[in-house]
Amino acid sequence: MIKFFRKIRYNLMATGKTSKYFKYAIGEIILVVIGILIALSINNWNEHQKAKTNEVELLKSLEKELSANIQLLSIINSKNKAYKNASKDVKAKLAEDTILITNEEMSGTFNYYSYTIDSPVLDAIIESNSNVLIEKKALIKDLRDLKQAYLRMKKAEYFLDELWNSKIVDFFVACGFSFESYTSQDPLIKIKDIELGSYSKKQLLGLINMKNDLQYYCDERQTQATEKSEELLRLLQSH
Repeated sequence: MIKFFRKIRYNLMATGKTSKYFKYAIGEIILVVIGILIALSINNWNEHQKAKTNEVELLKSLEKELSANIQLLSIINSKNKAYKNASKDVKAKLAEDTILITNEEMSGTFNYYSYTIDSPVLDAIIESNSNVLIEKKALIKDLRDLKQAYLRMKKAEYFLDELWNSKIVDFFVACGFSFESYTSQDPLIKIKDIELGSYSKKQLLGLINMKNDLQYYCDERQTQATEKSEELLRLLQSH
């Protein structure tokens, strides 16, 4: 088509019809512009379709990640509930003036399951500043809220870690306790051995209560993270 206009334009120049020449020249330019716009439109449409496909795959990956993390959070909750039950047993024995406590009971009293959650897909979407989201940009606030819930949970665990490093390790070493829980032939710990380690029953109870308070704080944050994860998963599955 452009060659056709060009041939006419040359003929018009040759015959001295300047006004018509310019009309045809303008027509040629308009055709070129229209062609470029059509090509760009098609290219943009193709890119948009690719981006939409990528978004669908990304959100599917996010669903899988959320499902896995919800299961992990449930495991964390169950493990830490068992540790809290162990501390109740030890506190009951101390209240009854029992002279023997198993190493497993003592280890379980102060142990806790880490509140670490991996979220590479969630992180990638947030770090892209939602640029990878095409039709679901409204989700970005929910994604950021969930990430904050994970961070608050991990930050709460920091205080438990500090208690372990600054108090509990020294207590275990001084009293001759093992950090491992035994399932058979569990060595018994005498209260007098604790006292020989320069810890009174009152100090032991104080240490247990401090750990339980921090554990409770972590569990609250873990519950919030679980609820946020489940809420976002339901939102993704409803679309």
